[in-house]
Amino acid sequence: MARRVSQISAHETVVIPNDLTDEQFEEIKESFHKIDLNGDGRLSRRELMKAAAILGMNPTDKDIDAMMKDVDKNNDGFISFKEYLKIMQDNYKEVDLEKERMKAAFRYIDKDNDGFLTLKELKTILSHNNSGISDQEIEQFFKQIDTDGDGKIDYEEFIESDLCSAVF
Repeated sequence: MARRVSQISAHETVVIPNDLTDEQFEEIKESFHKIDLNGDGRLSRRELMKAAAILGMNPTDKDIDAMMKDVDKNNDGFISFKEYLKIMQDNYKEVDLEKERMKAAFRYIDKDNDGFLTLKELKTILSHNNSGISDQEIEQFFKQIDTDGDGKIDYEEFIESDLCSAVF
């Protein structure tokens, strides 16, 4: 696979990790630049606090210290783009693992492998797990998840619902 490189600033070029898509990398780059309020190419404690506040979080100094300790690998008191990229890359991996878990759950329920969940398949899995849910409750649950009303649940409807957590 060819190395993909991106110009981060006038002074910094970085190799795009192979396990990130170009779109994911651009999202990470854009978020870094939004947090880097003074444009110096590194994130300070103050910038992290402001970014957290914008996201509706209210971290303590202790929280920021812990974040800096985890992410600031060269201990210069700032988070460089490369350090930020590494932590965000790890976050994307966690999201990918969660997506794979959801796909596996969907495939597990989809006994005929047609890409849809039927009421019968849902009843089978919920009955098999001794959930104590009545047929009527399962039917009601199915109707809530089947948002387009076509009598079957596709993957998008599945991941938008609480079905996965109810089953597992």
